[in-house]
Amino acid sequence: MNEEVGMKCTGVLDKEELRRRFAGREALLQQVVEIACRTFPEMLEKIRREMNEGDLAAVRRDGHTFEGQLKTFYALAATERLKQLRSAVAIGDGGEARVLLSLLEEDVRRLRDHLWKLSAQLEVRT
Repeated sequence: MNEEVGMKCTGVLDKEELRRRFAGREALLQQVVEIACRTFPEMLEKIRREMNEGDLAAVRRDGHTFEGQLKTFYALAATERLKQLRSAVAIGDGGEARVLLSLLEEDVRRLRDHLWKLSAQLEVRT
């Protein structure tokens, strides 16, 4: 990952870009954050279940969908990890894919922590 980009937004989430994108629509941002924080764990569980069942096509498909959701928040670290996971699945490297999924789960946990903090800051302002 580009260190300069990582320093600007910590790689977890680019709050400045999110605020710019949702400028004047903090209530909408709040709703999007709350929905994401509820659905991210569900999506991770679905991908884990698909991997355990050996449904690699579903992992690639749902991984692509999840990647789009992560990009909404400029979540560079989690997005990159998910790309790596999808690549491992595409070449049939189940061992690497499982390691990457565990790391992705940690990335998403950190992202959710940042999103909840952002949500709390938005509540204070509204």
